[in-house]
Amino acid sequence: MDRNLVLAGGLVAVALVAALGMAVVPGIIAAPPQDPEPPSSLAVSDLAIATGAVTGETATFRVETRLEHRRGPAENVTVRVRAVDATSGLVATDETVDVGTLDGDREYAVAANVTVPRSGDYRIESVVYEDDRRVVESARSVAGVGSLEPAYTRSDLRFHRFDGPMPAVEFEIASSADNRTTLTVDALVTNTGDESAGDVELLVKARQVDSGIVADRTRVGVSEVRPGRTATASLDLTVPTEYNYYLDAVLLRDGVVVDTVRAPAALDPTKTVPMNQTTTDTGLEVSDFESDDAPNRQTAPATPADDGGQPGFGVGVALVALVATALLARRRSA
Repeated sequence: MDRNLVLAGGLVAVALVAALGMAVVPGIIAAPPQDPEPPSSLAVSDLAIATGAVTGETATFRVETRLEHRRGPAENVTVRVRAVDATSGLVATDETVDVGTLDGDREYAVAANVTVPRSGDYRIESVVYEDDRRVVESARSVAGVGSLEPAYTRSDLRFHRFDGPMPAVEFEIASSADNRTTLTVDALVTNTGDESAGDVELLVKARQVDSGIVADRTRVGVSEVRPGRTATASLDLTVPTEYNYYLDAVLLRDGVVVDTVRAPAALDPTKTVPMNQTTTDTGLEVSDFESDDAPNRQTAPATPADDGGQPGFGVGVALVALVATALLARRRSA
């Protein structure tokens, strides 16, 4: 028999037996082992902080932690964001966000809100955990939280600010009679926003320089001002003549102060009006500042005072002394 045919037949038989074995016993030929998954890698690529809601007592910050994930999946990931008082080191508030499983080479954004008292400085920390194990953290500081304006005090209308010393509040004398002077006060109000606004009131007080007494006050609504424009709001004040005043102007929105400015008004030609300080006595007459429509006040009857005499030395004692002096003089003459 041909030797080559015998070898070929043997090979065919072996192939048939192997195929039959694989069909009857699956897995008889094992697949090569796969490489184990590499461990995960997490890093904080950015920590962004933005201002959220602001009230009279608290301020909320929106904190976005951007996680950079590489290699194998990271399971049971959580991010804890906390605000630490920069002065005391105490944790003012904290928030934990459950992220879950991260996979793929990509970045993930994790958002959290933290609310703190509207005062002081804070350190905002973001700590990343994987399976309750701290793996990475990042932090930033936030200063001047007390300067944040609550929503109810925000208005695009402000007193105009000049580059030089020119005030935003000016006045002229409209009339003067019977020791009363009427001032016409003009205030320059600028719309710093992008839309028309007219949601404020102008309140002006005439405050006497030396005493701080408010001689008169008036308020008026500010008409609508187009964006980027300046309007003039006018009103009248009547005050006693021959005094100097501060014109304290206040912009109010729903009863809340949104801006203030002060300007001098000198009606006494012999005195100048100092800014941010008081002066010596100028002969103030408080009766000049009494309101004409003030209610009548009951006063207690005045108690008579002796004309500077000492206690116990009345008219009788004076007469006795006079008689004694006369007798003494008569004895000496005798």
